[in-house]
Amino acid sequence: MSGSSTTSRMPARPLAILVITALVLASAIAGVALDRVLLRPMPQTPILADSGFHPLSSALRSPTPEDRRRFRAELSRELVLSPAQDSA
Repeated sequence: MSGSSTTSRMPARPLAILVITALVLASAIAGVALDRVLLRPMPQTPILADSGFHPLSSALRSPTPEDRRRFRAELSRELVLSPAQDSA
């Protein structure tokens, strides 16, 4: 039993071609799956759609004049706007 083994080995070149082909196919399948997960279009209807029928919904969506003044003052201060830029 110390002699030659009777198992057949595949030659190196066909084995390398087989391994590379398997890797290419596996990579392509993984790429398609990843593409579908990350880049698929979002559903047309959101899960929690805003119906707009509730009386508070419009009040909650639109800022009050006081909110607008405060937002404008904050942006003007953060962006260091000149008086000419701030009046536009």
